Amino acid sequence: MGPAPVPAMSVVLAPPRDEPRRVRGRTAIAIAAWLYLLIVLLEWALFRAGGDRWWIATVMLYAPRWMPALPLAVLGPLALWRNRRALWGVAAATLVVFGPVMGFCVPGFYQGDRKAPTLRVLTCNVEHGINAREALAALVASARPDVVVLQECSPDAGIVWPDGWHVHQERHLVVASRYPLVGRRHSVCTHPENPWPPVNGLACVAETPQGKVAVCCVHLQSPRAGLESVLDRQTGVDPARRWTLDTLTTHRRWESEELAAWIGSTDLPTIVAGDFNMPVDSTIYRKCWSSFTNAFSSMGLGFGYTKVSGKRLTYGARIDHVLFNRGLGCRSCKVESDIGSDHRPLIAELVLDGR
Repeated sequence: MGPAPVPAMSVVLAPPRDEPRRVRGRTAIAIAAWLYLLIVLLEWALFRAGGDRWWIATVMLYAPRWMPALPLAVLGPLALWRNRRALWGVAAATLVVFGPVMGFCVPGFYQGDRKAPTLRVLTCNVEHGINAREALAALVASARPDVVVLQECSPDAGIVWPDGWHVHQERHLVVASRYPLVGRRHSVCTHPENPWPPVNGLACVAETPQGKVAVCCVHLQSPRAGLESVLDRQTGVDPARRWTLDTLTTHRRWESEELAAWIGSTDLPTIVAGDFNMPVDSTIYRKCWSSFTNAFSSMGLGFGYTKVSGKRLTYGARIDHVLFNRGLGCRSCKVESDIGSDHRPLIAELVLDGR
C-alpha cells in the first residue's frame, strides 16, 4: 500500500485590517446624512410654528437662511466618496434647505388670458430716496410700471416722475400712477403709543381702463431693535434681554391686525405692496395677510430676496411683498437689480381677471 493521501488544506483569508474602519465610516456618514435631514426639518418646523411668536424661533426666522446649507458642503462629497446610499438623505435635506428653509419659489402656471391688459406694480423701500432717485427714474422708464409705491421716501428726495403721472405722498409713503388716483386716506401705527405716530399705510383708488383698483402702500415695524437686544457679541444670544423682542413682536402683531382690517374695509380689487418687514414664514404674516395672494410666492422664480443685510457676510431676506385679492391675477413677479438702496425693487405683473 502506498502512503495515505494528505487531506487538502483550506486557506481562509483574513479580512483586511482596515475593513471594519471602512464600515464604521460608511455607517457614520449615513447616520450624519439622515440626522442632518432631521435637524433641518425640525428647524423649519420651529421657525414656521414659532417665528414671531417665540423669541428663539423669531431669532431663527430672521437669521441668514444660508447657514443651514453649510453642512452640505461636507456631507455631499463624503457621501459621494464613501457611501452613495447616504446620498438619498443628503438629497432630501438639500430639497428641504433650498425649498422651505431658504424659500426657493417656482412659478405656477398662469391660466388666464395672456392677451388681457396688465397692471404692473413696482414697490421699493428707497432708503430716503436721495441715492436711489436716478436709478429709480431709469427703472420706471425701462420697466414701464403702471403703479409705483415707495417706502422711506423723504419728501425732499427729488424723485422725478414721468409727465402726466399722479402722485400722492403722506410723510415717507408714496403712491404714484399713470392713472388718476382718488380716495386718498392713510393709517398710523398706534402700537406702541407715540405722540408722533408713523404712517404705516397710504391707500388710494387707481382708476384704470379696466376698472377701479384699490392700492395700498404699507411699511410695517421692523424687528431689528428686538433682535439686536438679544444678540450679544460674547455669548451670541442673551436670553435675559428677550423681553424687548417679545414686546416688539406683540406690537408688530397688533399693528398687522389693525392695518389688515383697515385695508379690508373696501370691496374693490385690492393691491397691498410695500415693506412688511416679515417673511412669509412669519406667524404674523400667515395670520393677518393670508387672505391675500402673494405675487412672488405664486409666480416668482428663485429666492426673491429683497433686503440685503450684513457687511462681512451678507445675506438676503424676502420681506417686501406685492399682495392682491379677488378680481386680480398674477402673470409674473421678479426682483430687480440694486438701485442704490438696501432694498431691491419688486415688480409684479397683475391682471384684472374679473373673478
